[in-house]
Amino acid sequence: MQDITIRHPQYDAFAESWRQVRDANAGEDDIKQAGERYLPMKSGQAAISLSPPSASQPGSHTLSHAFR
Repeated sequence: MQDITIRHPQYDAFAESWRQVRDANAGEDDIKQAGERYLPMKSGQAAISLSPPSASQPGSHTLSHAFR
């Protein structure tokens, strides 16, 4: 009897493409929910999210979360 847990190499080669197509077909909400897989942070966003909030920048701690 064959082991059903073994996947064909071509399946593994196309699995990521199929997931991208399914996510794109599902719509904008699923793309946003996938987070940084499809929407990587820009360097400026990463710098803002890593810096602690200060009195001179009110609300800066929420900037990185504004686009989620």
